Amino acid sequence: MKHTGTITQMLRIMTLLAVAIASVSCAGPEGDFTRFSKLVREFPKTGEGWMTAAENDRLILDIHKQNAAVRVTDRISGKEWYSNPQEDDPAAAGINKDILKSQFRITYFNDSSVKKTMNSYGFAVEKGQFSIEKTKTGAAVTYTLGNIDHIQLIPKIISKERYEYFYEKMGDRKYTAQMDRQYQMISLEKALSEETRQEYLAKYPQLERYDIYKFPDNLTNKALLARIEEGFIAAGYTLEDLMKDNADNMVAGEKPNIELFTITLQYDIDGGVFHVRIPTDGVLYHPSFPITSIRLFEFFGAAKADMHDGYMFIPDGSGALIDLDNGKKWADNYYAFIYDEDPAVPRKETGMKQLGVTMPVFGMKQDDNAFLAVIEEGDAHANLYADISGKVNSYNNVCSEYTFLGFSPVTLESLQGNKYVNTYQQAPFDGEIRVGYYFLNGQDADYAGMAKTYSRVLFGTTKQTQPRAQLALDIVMAIDLKKQFLGVPYNGIEPVTTYAQTRNILEDVHASGVERSAVTLLGWQKGGINHDPSFKRNSKVGPADDMMELIRFSEEKGTYLFFDGSVTRVLRDKAFDGYSRNFHTVKLLDRKDAVVYPWSIATRTPDKLQPPNFLVSPVRGSHVYDKAAKQVARYGLPGFAFRFAGNALHGDYFERNEVARQNAIPYMNDLFSGMNDKGARVLLRGGNAYALDDAFMITDTELDSSGYFIADRSVPFVAMVLSGKRQFAGKAVNLNDSSRRTFLKHVESGAIPHFTVMAADNSIIVNTFHDNLFSVHYPTWAGTIKEWSEELSSVRSAAGGSPLVGHAYLSDDVVVSEYANGVQIIINYGSTVFTYGDLQISGEDYAIVR
Repeated sequence: MKHTGTITQMLRIMTLLAVAIASVSCAGPEGDFTRFSKLVREFPKTGEGWMTAAENDRLILDIHKQNAAVRVTDRISGKEWYSNPQEDDPAAAGINKDILKSQFRITYFNDSSVKKTMNSYGFAVEKGQFSIEKTKTGAAVTYTLGNIDHIQLIPKIISKERYEYFYEKMGDRKYTAQMDRQYQMISLEKALSEETRQEYLAKYPQLERYDIYKFPDNLTNKALLARIEEGFIAAGYTLEDLMKDNADNMVAGEKPNIELFTITLQYDIDGGVFHVRIPTDGVLYHPSFPITSIRLFEFFGAAKADMHDGYMFIPDGSGALIDLDNGKKWADNYYAFIYDEDPAVPRKETGMKQLGVTMPVFGMKQDDNAFLAVIEEGDAHANLYADISGKVNSYNNVCSEYTFLGFSPVTLESLQGNKYVNTYQQAPFDGEIRVGYYFLNGQDADYAGMAKTYSRVLFGTTKQTQPRAQLALDIVMAIDLKKQFLGVPYNGIEPVTTYAQTRNILEDVHASGVERSAVTLLGWQKGGINHDPSFKRNSKVGPADDMMELIRFSEEKGTYLFFDGSVTRVLRDKAFDGYSRNFHTVKLLDRKDAVVYPWSIATRTPDKLQPPNFLVSPVRGSHVYDKAAKQVARYGLPGFAFRFAGNALHGDYFERNEVARQNAIPYMNDLFSGMNDKGARVLLRGGNAYALDDAFMITDTELDSSGYFIADRSVPFVAMVLSGKRQFAGKAVNLNDSSRRTFLKHVESGAIPHFTVMAADNSIIVNTFHDNLFSVHYPTWAGTIKEWSEELSSVRSAAGGSPLVGHAYLSDDVVVSEYANGVQIIINYGSTVFTYGDLQISGEDYAIVR
């Protein structure tokens, strides 16, 4: 690539950036300039127009040399996907015009803890502060955001030793001649009188240690100053050197603007996938101005109003669609945390808990083309954003944003009142942010095609060969409730289903026609459902022989048996249980212990009247898992159900051993694979994407979306990803919603029905902390369990065990699910008859089309 511009201008910028942009390791509010990383960045004038950075049989990657925009051309369809709109948008005003042209924008706090933002176009590209470098498979673009001050790299006073060093390094006489003319050497030895000597010492006390050279204060010739500076730069003189000379010689020199940020974006293509990467070691800033988040490729593939038919796909709950130009200008944009919020980063209570995001994906359909974006690295730090046209610009857009440095506001009490200051992580996320864009065409250019693509990304082409369960059943064995002894209240453990009663329930279920079920035992350990971290067997629900007999019985009947446990949260901390609340508990950013409270169904907020759960550190709390694994090995338990590890992810901000949320994922995966290694199948609740590889089954899968106002309809995206790869069930219908609509959602998605039961009467739950178990008496639900299991098994039989591969809306209330064997199931959620060919489908009913 041809570089233009004067040597002086280029070298000046290179040397300024070498030290003016600090890495996060720099110390002190003013910045320790002697510790700045030397970062060489060139900002040449690259001319106008597109240049091809890489191409293969499927894709062409081009970068615009003037504005750093990216274009990816799909050779199959000829569709061109742009990182930014290519037309001026009259609907956008002010900073929104720059944001439309930006490849990213950052959020940071200044040295007064005021939140600010910068975008890559207005604060870097427009200033010419970017460079493009071709790589083997693409290109890297480096941006510096902010105002680069001009500081003359000419020392006003310099020691004789350092002067001579740089003088020799200059070499060229055109530089040294000016040095000879302009610099005056001052030495005590050459003072003509004692009076002059004292004047020198008063003005330059460093003369007692070394001779100096002084530059004239009144030189204003710009051309001459530029020539002298060029000589110093050619000799390798940097801003770091200038700061040293100024400090050594007590010169009040200029200080550079440190509200500067350098970020590198790397692009490459691999087959049909376009990757965008941000190496975190390429994100540099001064610690007084910490970057807290980066929004990436905000307008990639953005659809202009009235130009395309299609929608944006968001993975809210089961999945949801936002129609392009849907006109909901009054609705808030979509913004959600992937894998939910980190409970170790406290935020203000929202009051309303939305359904989670378990898969780090998003996408957009435009006519006969679509893209699916998969967040391949940095997913645990990602949020998703989507909005429609007509608010601040004319474009529909969906993108991802990344928490780069976690922070939490802390209130300081003072005489002047309350003031918030931020506490930050010790170090930012040190991994990589990487998003892969997959391009779909024709019949595959829809959310079903996106699900098929993501399923291949997660699981490859392998299929789950284990026989499919017809029912997921949670059996509550013991609970804690308030008791009294001699008038003294205490919390006691009450058995509500023994091992013998559990066998009776399973025999009844089997006799009702359910040939194979997946059964999870809750409360089999000491402490009941809210068990302690010892994982010791609860003798109140039966002796060890009864437990072993139940395991043998389950194997004979083909039942998948799982023993529930919490290894990432301590639900009950008792004395001498081996758990140290001070050492093993996750620390918040404000250094307090991380606790979470059970969710209240009544108030839909955390119930702080209940005992808290303590978050277990991924690093320091491994012995909690070890105790669970010990019991699995001791009794040969056939399966283990992780209560929280598969659907809740947290970091640890203990200052001496900090674990970023992303870095906690390998610890979670070790838990799952460790259980598999011990011969125990793994059941997860919720099933975040990072946990699915080792999972045998997932329960509590969302079968509907949250119903955000901006969204238009839900889709079974998660179900299509899992179908044929992992067995999955919805939430326990008797604890959530047993309506006809919920049943039809099971028909639509192919989910296994899920119930929670116990042998004891419901009345035992009254005045306990288990109000969520308001209706779990098995005899009450036995008939419903049989009906749901039989009917849904019949639906699945029609599909012949093949995966769910297609889905579409036939009307606002009618959908069709299609299986790989060609069978279609039409589901009518409406209240009136729907005609489909020769079929008449009644309201709230379905039909199977072979």
